[in-house]
Amino acid sequence: MNEARNAIDLIIHAPEKVAESYLSSLLASKAIQSLEQRHLKLREEAAPPEEPAPPPSEVDQKMAEIELAMAQKNLELLDTQGDYMRPKGELFLKTFNFLDKIVTIKKVGSGVSAPVVVYVDDGKGQQKLDTFMTAPQAERESKKILKLQAQQADKLAKEEEKKMVEMEKQQAEIEKQQAEMEDENEKVQEASIDALRQSSLDGVLLEHEDGSQNYMTFQETQDVLEIHKRLNNTNRDKFEKTFASSQDAATQMVNFFQERLRKDVI
Repeated sequence: MNEARNAIDLIIHAPEKVAESYLSSLLASKAIQSLEQRHLKLREEAAPPEEPAPPPSEVDQKMAEIELAMAQKNLELLDTQGDYMRPKGELFLKTFNFLDKIVTIKKVGSGVSAPVVVYVDDGKGQQKLDTFMTAPQAERESKKILKLQAQQADKLAKEEEKKMVEMEKQQAEIEKQQAEMEDENEKVQEASIDALRQSSLDGVLLEHEDGSQNYMTFQETQDVLEIHKRLNNTNRDKFEKTFASSQDAATQMVNFFQERLRKDVI
């Protein structure tokens, strides 16, 4: 309405050029305004419909519930105190999830220079992490501390795993050696004619009465058994006793009888 009155006054009272200039400016302004409204309407019609926001995750819902509860508690504390006496306890500022831990930042008191405390809950209860000067510093530095702690814990876990692997290897080696010793003990047999008869194709390991040991191939056992077979009962007894006494005595005796066997003396 004011624009119309001004336009009429200018047409009646103002010089022609002034009135003409004013009317041109007014018409141009109206035209630009109309074009902008039309452009905005076209943009709104062409814009795609907004997609619904994805539902929050379970962790985000819990974090939001914690923030809401702490904020309500802070408001209750403030409402119960006068302006001259603000609460001197801890005021909730923020909570977030970092490295599978819930980090909560609280302010101690309400002053401008009041310190900020960080608490961490790893599922075993809330524990104080450290104290800082400001909330941004608390969030930034607490993330660094938690990241460093995670790296140290991972390093210790790897070292512990490495120790366990080494211990398992050592234990396996000990068990292997014990098994080998048991196998050797099982393989060692008392030097006797019966042990020669039970010899396999791999031969036999004999232990004599003096503690000396002697390995004999299958063919050697057969040669000794052949000598023993050709002896009479009296010489067989002497042969068995000498064979059992020591490795040296058995070797000398077997060599003696082998020579006689080649000559077909026995």
